[in-house]
Amino acid sequence: KLQFLYLIGSAARHDGYTCVAGDKMTIRLSAAGALVAARWTGARRKSSLSILDNPHVAQYAAVPKSEMTLKYALEFAENLTEKKVISTGQYVHKELPVRLAKVVQMFNHLPYIVTVNPYMIEVLLCYLISFNALRERPPIRTLDDMRDYFTFVLRVAHMQRDVLTTLAKGIAEAKQLPASAGIQEGELDAFMDSFVSQRIGRRVIVSHPQTLLCRYEEEQAGRAKDSDFLGVFAKHCRPKDVIESAARKVAALCEKRFGSAPEVVVSGDADASVVYIPSHLEYILVEILKNCMRHTFKWGMCQGRKQPAPIEVTICDGRDCVIRISDQGGGFSPSSLESCWEWGGQTKLDGGSLDTPGELTRRMGKQTITDLVEQKTAAFLHEIEGPAAELPAAAGGDSISTWLAREHMRDMGALTTSHCGLPAARVYSRHLGGDLVFESLDGVGTHFYISLATVDFEKEKF
Repeated sequence: KLQFLYLIGSAARHDGYTCVAGDKMTIRLSAAGALVAARWTGARRKSSLSILDNPHVAQYAAVPKSEMTLKYALEFAENLTEKKVISTGQYVHKELPVRLAKVVQMFNHLPYIVTVNPYMIEVLLCYLISFNALRERPPIRTLDDMRDYFTFVLRVAHMQRDVLTTLAKGIAEAKQLPASAGIQEGELDAFMDSFVSQRIGRRVIVSHPQTLLCRYEEEQAGRAKDSDFLGVFAKHCRPKDVIESAARKVAALCEKRFGSAPEVVVSGDADASVVYIPSHLEYILVEILKNCMRHTFKWGMCQGRKQPAPIEVTICDGRDCVIRISDQGGGFSPSSLESCWEWGGQTKLDGGSLDTPGELTRRMGKQTITDLVEQKTAAFLHEIEGPAAELPAAAGGDSISTWLAREHMRDMGALTTSHCGLPAARVYSRHLGGDLVFESLDGVGTHFYISLATVDFEKEKF
């Protein structure tokens, strides 16, 4: 009842109106506050957007995920045949709509006032349209069918290119809602953990068969080269090499901003190797090293040092491969420790503060959720199915798998600019059974520990 009174109060503040019909109540607001056609049933989670009332979504979401084990993925990458390659495409064709339907249903489990945020609606519509489009694609029976299917998948992926940036804005705005909005502690962060983890999994299951298709075609054309890769996985990913690559990239950024960069000293088991996706490990390392270099440089200035202290990276190849990154950047203050793993907890949008509900109302004008749904639906459909639906320029001359890898890096950039770097790095590290933790000494520095679990080929799934 208190939640319902809050919603009525929101309607009054945002020039909404109420319409009572029997034992149900409908609240209509502009797109800013965002309650439209909410069906009051006395329970926090019983109200839902009408666009979520899709029987196909419920049908597909009820199907259990067919998780691919790493053993299965790597075995299929050996001794490729046309039948093997086509079967990986058929797996994606069947599995992708199921996973997209589960993402759409995730929004239905959020508090209604969060789901109807305009940014959240835009992301929801993007996935709903992707689901409907991929669900209706013809089956894959030949290599040509597979090429056509993945070309269409590329268009869908291109349509989703700004999803994480948009979602981060919606989550940041939702976190400013008062306690009376009914959002449970940690609920939005758990949603983002799950959303990003599932997005990583979809990227992997889409990229892997595409890489196998490219490799098979090269073998048939006699252009195949020896490679350490089996699909998207490197059989012998050397952490030392990835650390040095990440350190060079972050040092260049630091020098551009501060004029110099701390030295990164690597020690330990230099010859250690793991089965891993190198781009995932590089993202984790880049995020941590950016944090370490920024704080080391600033703390050194406060201490009057002429040169920033070095950052020490130690590789330990034991039962699991563990990378320790140690800085002398003053550590995290006790007050900031709890927010380190929060998604977008410190995000500032458009160079300023987040929109308040009133400011968002003025910015959106009189546009309703219905208007927003119609506008975004038309734009998304035109992008993937209309006459202008062509492969993005980035794909010109590149394989689709190369373009997908570039889109994957775009995701990483979106998470970084949304101040979601550390929580995203933890999701990436946990995706293949590892973890990311840290110990901080206030006034001294921080130790980050990245564990790269020894892969259990029977159990690791994505």
